[in-house]
Amino acid sequence: MLSIFLFSLLSIVPSSTLAQYVNGNAIGSCADVDCPLTGDDTTRAECRITDNVYGGIGLVSIPTTISQNDLTWTIATHIYDNIDQNDPVKRNIEKDFYLGTPPSLELAADSLPYKGCAVFLYNNSAEFPQNEAGTCSDVIGDECIGALLTQAKTIMAQPQNKSASVEQACQRLQMGLQNTFADPSITGDEAPTPPSQSHNESSNCHPTLPKTNELALVYGFNDTGTAYSNSTTHMFNAVNLILTVFFSPNSEAQGALESPDAHLSCLKGVYLTNAQLENLSGNENAASVSEYINDEEIDDRELKRRHSFDGRYRLRVDSAALSAALGAHPEDNDLWVTARSGIRNILDRFPLQPLWKIEASLHILWYTFARAASIIPADHPAQDRLAAEVILARELGSLGSDERTAVTEDGRIWSDLPYLVRDLDAFWQSNQ
Repeated sequence: MLSIFLFSLLSIVPSSTLAQYVNGNAIGSCADVDCPLTGDDTTRAECRITDNVYGGIGLVSIPTTISQNDLTWTIATHIYDNIDQNDPVKRNIEKDFYLGTPPSLELAADSLPYKGCAVFLYNNSAEFPQNEAGTCSDVIGDECIGALLTQAKTIMAQPQNKSASVEQACQRLQMGLQNTFADPSITGDEAPTPPSQSHNESSNCHPTLPKTNELALVYGFNDTGTAYSNSTTHMFNAVNLILTVFFSPNSEAQGALESPDAHLSCLKGVYLTNAQLENLSGNENAASVSEYINDEEIDDRELKRRHSFDGRYRLRVDSAALSAALGAHPEDNDLWVTARSGIRNILDRFPLQPLWKIEASLHILWYTFARAASIIPADHPAQDRLAAEVILARELGSLGSDERTAVTEDGRIWSDLPYLVRDLDAFWQSNQ
């Protein structure tokens, strides 16, 4: 996505003062700004900014030529699960971006000798390494950074921007970067402003440094995926790039910038609190995604293979049932034996397998029971054998399994006989 800008590469490598945050991170976290914790939970933060509550933040400084003090960008994130009853694993991660400015810097003032834009580049394939919060150089490389900054400076130095409004200039920057990125103005009438004192009364968190900075919401979007590993890991580790540009339309104005000033920030939410920090050793990073991943993860390819196997298995069961029904002794078929071995197989695998795999095996097991019962005469002892197998399964009671891999049915895989009644009813309905 970013390689389209390499054609304009000049030998530019941005120089900036890299802030170092706790634990040696290049991106600040709740451990840096003292986010409150969630109730008695010592690992999760609850950072409230006006009406918005966030579980993680990422903070970086921006050295600019418009102020002796750095500005800051903060990404604040919140996870929304159970947002779709028809898709229980769907997950949204809200990502909001706040600009921190020194109190003396009034970006909304009409008399500023410069204008500013922030271009947000997201939904790209770039990712931070797992559980690490590095720099832009680490994740997209200095050449790409140099190309972006050169392109931005070249666009904003064009003569037509001298008479353009800040909105028009920002749109021109967006178009010049050849993509439909968000491009909010950060100066002038459209500049974001800090919340009013009354609106800010509910806040318990101020994720910028120094804490004397003003903080204003600039932009936000929802990153949509699932609770499965690949999707959640990407949403957590995705690189959210912000290109911040200041330029002076009138180079003769007092305080005008000699040339456009551009800076690239790379952000992600860092889930690290002071309580977690106390439990770390060395450079270990507690900003782990693992606790937010659905441990019943389903790999798409594995799921397709399972569906294919289930289809073939049911055909074999149907074929065996048909052969038995056409024979002289249908009760002698081995389907009830297959059912018994299925119970033993699940019994052995349950403590080690994710529940979705066990669920698939249960549906196959109950289908085998139903098919066997359908071709055995009702008054034959083989029916009693099938019933005895179900009773035996139920008497096995609750099986022990890792809590994370058996979050439904509370591990009561046999005592509740999940799906049995539903599957038998579905079989009966389909054979009417």
